[in-house]
Amino acid sequence: MTAAVSTVFLRLENNLTAELTGLEAIDLCLVEDWTLTHSDEHRRQWMRDAEGDLHASCLMLIHQAEPLEGLDLDDYDAVRQAVLAIAQQADQTMVSLEILKAAGQPALWYILKQKQSGSGNVYSGCLLLPLSESFYTMQVVCLETGITGIREAIIMDRFIAKGTAIKDLSEGQNSEDGTAKARYSSDTDSHDSQFPNHPLSRVRRYFAEIIGAMTLKK
Repeated sequence: MTAAVSTVFLRLENNLTAELTGLEAIDLCLVEDWTLTHSDEHRRQWMRDAEGDLHASCLMLIHQAEPLEGLDLDDYDAVRQAVLAIAQQADQTMVSLEILKAAGQPALWYILKQKQSGSGNVYSGCLLLPLSESFYTMQVVCLETGITGIREAIIMDRFIAKGTAIKDLSEGQNSEDGTAKARYSSDTDSHDSQFPNHPLSRVRRYFAEIIGAMTLKK
């Protein structure tokens, strides 16, 4: 797998008074589509079939028994710069970044993409959930298999048909903040419903399903 778990160090104060540690303290409520392939004290891993490819989608949950320190989630610009630095060091592109709630706690969620050898991309969504004395990293990784580049080609053709210059399309992929929120990007979530089996669409959909049911046991 070409995408590795990325870790951003951040500082977050919260008011958890009773905190269970370890992987037993978090419940992902996974549906039967996910198959557990590895489990130990610190890490669990699941695989999910996608279009006949048993290794097309992977979910990992890691627990670290130490607090996160370094960045403040309230400082969006600093967090964004830290994630951009991680992406650049690994020759990846940041697709999106968001501060949200996971299991009732503030968390960081971002998506990176990386070119695969041959063709296509690997899309990796990473959630960082910090608690008072520990933190969780959840990563959803989806590989682009089969015929690649269809989403990008179709969306580009649509913009060209509307009169958009190719130069503008190329510049649109590199937004100032390093995310895929540029006007002409094929990575924006507004295109996901048209390409439900695309790995980026799957990363977002799987994450939404999991985060909607994730709970912390107290």
